[in-house]
Amino acid sequence: MYIHALSLTNVRGFTALEFPLQRPDGSYAGWNVFAGVNGSGKTTLLRAVARGLLGMTRGSELQRHSDLLRKGVDSAKVALELEGVSPSEVGIKRVAIDIQPKANDSDGNVVSARASSPVEFLPVWRRLESSAFYAGYGPFRRISASTSEAATLMAAPGPAPRFATLFREDATLADSTEWLKSLKFKALEGDKNAEALLGQVTDLLNDDFLQQGFRVVKVSSEGVQLSGPGGVELSLHDMSDGYRSALALLIDLLRHMSNTYGALGLVTRRGERLVVPHPGVVLIDEVDAHLHPSWQRRIGFWLKERFPAVQFLVTSHSPLVVQATDPGGLYRLPDPDSGFDALRVPEAERARIVRQTASEILTSDAFGLEHTRSDEAVSEQAEYASLRARDRQRAPMSEAQRARLEELAALYFGADP
Repeated sequence: MYIHALSLTNVRGFTALEFPLQRPDGSYAGWNVFAGVNGSGKTTLLRAVARGLLGMTRGSELQRHSDLLRKGVDSAKVALELEGVSPSEVGIKRVAIDIQPKANDSDGNVVSARASSPVEFLPVWRRLESSAFYAGYGPFRRISASTSEAATLMAAPGPAPRFATLFREDATLADSTEWLKSLKFKALEGDKNAEALLGQVTDLLNDDFLQQGFRVVKVSSEGVQLSGPGGVELSLHDMSDGYRSALALLIDLLRHMSNTYGALGLVTRRGERLVVPHPGVVLIDEVDAHLHPSWQRRIGFWLKERFPAVQFLVTSHSPLVVQATDPGGLYRLPDPDSGFDALRVPEAERARIVRQTASEILTSDAFGLEHTRSDEAVSEQAEYASLRARDRQRAPMSEAQRARLEELAALYFGADP
């Protein structure tokens, strides 16, 4: 299953938004990035997509209907066009959720709302739940310290728990490591399928995913153990936030895909590369969170190469994450109240952007920064330009001005003016 297009009407900060997600060549899988400043609606967009995939009932397990409504409006709508709802289906199916205010407080804020949807959409959501794969992850991808309320949600049946961290900061991915521990226990009991799956997952985790020479070397009752440079061995819980969040996401993704598609053939080899060949939709909010720039630059390429049939929809503030976008896969959300519309970056521009340096990408239309230097540096460069112009015009300069010109020239150019 893939998302062909999405449409939001009066959803939080969006008055109207329509994005096509099919690529120019007609495909869907690959890396799609939604870029924008804080407050532009990136998280809202992913949550709305999740609500559309989950449907009215499942979606309400994660978020109140009123949380989707734009303030002061009479109704809101989330609509998705889906391709391949089940393996036997071909063609586009549409699902939509309509939300109307039900009650307001004294300040006019919506405190509750009702959602409705034509009965014809219900079979589509049922088929999605029974045969399609879709999941979503928030920026806080922790593996411990979940609240009891969040833990109850994570243990609920159905697809909603796959999106818990996208909606709740107190939800964790602790079940991902518990899953590996259960596979290890079953393998010790003689379960050959569990032993094979554990081996496949471990091989994939060690297939150039981790940084600085770290590898997963053991799964035990104490959890996941890694070894690093110099033979040091650490528990996953003792690793940095970057390692914990990246590994937890990957393990959790494999866990849910194995539940959907089965353990046999979850990971296969294509030439020299291990891949997970199954289709699906994966949402990741702030995919670059906690990651070193070198990992930000690689993670998109790694995920789309190892999950070649998955449609990734991610948000990011990192120009390095943008470099992995596939054709048609870069979207810009406007600054709040800027008056500009959200848009899919034209392909010619996207192709140019992904070939630029990080600094050039940040000053492109995708991010819209005026410059990437500090305010102090911008001021000093303006000062240097003014002094340099006076020097070239042989205008009178004081000793202090000439000394300042030489100081700035050495500071920024390593040479005399």
